[in-house]
Amino acid sequence: MAVYDLGDVVALGVTITDVNGNPANATSVVATITCPDGTQVLPTVTNSGTGLYDVSYTPTQYGRFTIRWVATGTNASAYADEFSVREIG
Repeated sequence: MAVYDLGDVVALGVTITDVNGNPANATSVVATITCPDGTQVLPTVTNSGTGLYDVSYTPTQYGRFTIRWVATGTNASAYADEFSVREIG
């Protein structure tokens, strides 16, 4: 699990693939970040290349975060990951 300092910009990404495992775009991709206090954030997802989807997120609290990526339509899939933010000082 990746660990960041409070206030760092956290760069997150996922690669969507087709049935053959090749990078391929989806019709739509949504990322949902769940914060340690249970609130959810829907950051803007950028399609930075074929099958590549990215978000940048600056956490305002420390603890364990989860991110769930959901691709719908063409090449539909889902992926979940987590990261941790530590308090500094």
